[in-house]
Amino acid sequence: GRGVYSRPDGVGAYVVNTSHAALQERFGLRLGLADAVTWGELSRGRGWAVPAGVSADAAVVQILDPATGTGTFLLRVIGVIHATMMAEYEGAGWDAARCVEAGRGYVREHLLPRIFGLELLVAPCVICHLRLALALERTGFVFGGGAGERLRVVRTDTLQIGEEGEDEWVKRRAPISVIVGNPPYERE
Repeated sequence: GRGVYSRPDGVGAYVVNTSHAALQERFGLRLGLADAVTWGELSRGRGWAVPAGVSADAAVVQILDPATGTGTFLLRVIGVIHATMMAEYEGAGWDAARCVEAGRGYVREHLLPRIFGLELLVAPCVICHLRLALALERTGFVFGGGAGERLRVVRTDTLQIGEEGEDEWVKRRAPISVIVGNPPYERE
């Protein structure tokens, strides 16, 4: 009834890994989904224009799952970003403790503000919050209640975005550049 579809496990990995590789190869963002470069930095470094209505301080890579369900795609995003950043830190010769500490700071400053999920149904939205929080805890991150330290997964009707309501912040604050989620499956 409500457009709830399961997906083969490989679909999530394929969509997220393909997005990560495209950011690296097509757009020259070395860290792919983990890249926290801002529009201002790109405009100065590569001559890219800052899109109209977007702050130069906004990160280029903003990730949205418009029908997140229980968070399968966002979990993959977190996994790819974590692996990318750990490889980056280890490549710099940092020890394990320093890598974990740097990872905590990265999650707080660069990951949480850039991933968004929208879900119509209450139960999957709650499950998504729990799954993402547990995945972040496994990376060493612990929510401390600081400003902006929250998951940006909201219960809303994605098809109604733009109407008045709690979901309006998604459009105003997030110039979305990467959309992950189920592809449109053809029914037989």
